[in-house]
Amino acid sequence: MGKVKEWAFDEAEKFIDDTIKKVKDGIITQGEAVETVKENSLVKTFFNDDDIELMLEHELNYSKSTKKRGYNKSTKKRWLSAVFLNAWKLLKKVFQI
Repeated sequence: MGKVKEWAFDEAEKFIDDTIKKVKDGIITQGEAVETVKENSLVKTFFNDDDIELMLEHELNYSKSTKKRGYNKSTKKRWLSAVFLNAWKLLKKVFQI
C-alpha cells in the first residue's frame, strides 16, 4: 500500500475510533454512530456499509468481554487488514485490475 493510501486508511480508522469513543462517552447513540461513519467519504473508500456495521457492532457490544480474552489494538488491526484485503480482492475481480 502506498504512503498516501496508508495515511488515508489510518485516518479512516481514527475517525471510526473517535466515533466509537463518542458512543462510549454517551455523546451520540450507536445508530447515530453508524450513520456518521457511513457518511464519511474516507471511510467509504475502504469499507462498505456491512463492514462498517459489523465493526461498530463488534467494538460497541463485545469490547468489554473481549478484554478478558486478550483482544487488543493489534488484533483489531489484523481484523481490519483482513477486511481491507478482502475488499481489495473483490475490487480486483470486479474491475479486472
